[in-house]
Amino acid sequence: MAAMPEAPVADIIEVLKETAKHPTGKRPDNRWGFGVIRPAEALKALQS
Repeated sequence: MAAMPEAPVADIIEVLKETAKHPTGKRPDNRWGFGVIRPAEALKALQS
């Protein structure tokens, strides 16, 4: 949010979900949710 304050919150949440790394590939699940967030990847996706 600090890098792109004009971005809608819904878009930020969606990008975090899409770029998260999940160890099993099946997401979401009860143990990992959508996975481990990758902020650098999320920022790249949000900027494109």
